[in-house]
Amino acid sequence: MVTNHTVTIDAVTIDADPADVCPWLTQMGWHRGGWYTDRWVDRLLFPANWPSAGVLTADLVRDLRVGDGIPDGPPGTASFQVEYVEPARLLVLHSTSHVPPE
Repeated sequence: MVTNHTVTIDAVTIDADPADVCPWLTQMGWHRGGWYTDRWVDRLLFPANWPSAGVLTADLVRDLRVGDGIPDGPPGTASFQVEYVEPARLLVLHSTSHVPPE
């Protein structure tokens, strides 16, 4: 039996102190801190979502652990799961809800 899988790997290196970046990553997601895209992108592509955060919000900053979910749409739609995390160093997310059904 042949099984086809679609795998997309994206990585970003940010030229900043990890301790400064990490809290921003922990608050990202749908109806959370957003994805830190330009406001025009938020309005065009994600009109039902809140604007991307411009400040850290204590209610949104959290300790991410393996298995935690990061919503990417209304409840029951797209999301990411934390696969691996090294606080202030590495965050690996995984999603099966972002691939085409075929």
